[in-house]
Amino acid sequence: MDIKKPTDIRLRTKACNPRISEAICKRIDFHIQAEHEAAYLYKSAYAWCDYNGLFKAAEMFKTHVSEELSHADRLISYALDKDYKPCIEVIRKQTQEFKDFKDVITAAFEHEKYVTSIYKEFADMALKEKDFVTFEFVSWYLKEQVEEEALFQNILDKIEMLDREGTGIFILEEELEF
Repeated sequence: MDIKKPTDIRLRTKACNPRISEAICKRIDFHIQAEHEAAYLYKSAYAWCDYNGLFKAAEMFKTHVSEELSHADRLISYALDKDYKPCIEVIRKQTQEFKDFKDVITAAFEHEKYVTSIYKEFADMALKEKDFVTFEFVSWYLKEQVEEEALFQNILDKIEMLDREGTGIFILEEELEF
């Protein structure tokens, strides 16, 4: 019995010959790992928040898990579109315990600042190589990072306001409408 190969599957029979530099390939692998690590950090934050009765915060982190995994998938797709098969590495163990909610948000904010810094390095690398397509691709991530950092910074600012002013001012601030 002859086994026929499916015709609807793109088979990669050629030797690996990516249309991006080796340095960009390695950088993509690095960022895939960073996005997976972010997802697992947020899984830990999700579990911690849910366990401690912070259900809205838990849902926020649960949503972020999916976003981070989609960021990794976007990198993988880009690599494959450039004829590079990315290397999916094992991720490092992520924080499992937090002392309080502020610690959870601080960990998320610090991680987002780290991610911003590595995407800036990636963008700089692409520009130096005059790989403008990759630069444009990475620019999307940098724009995403503006939102991510702002989200966690705003939550930290509210926590600081609570520490200074107490819960009453926070409730009043939430009720103000303009």
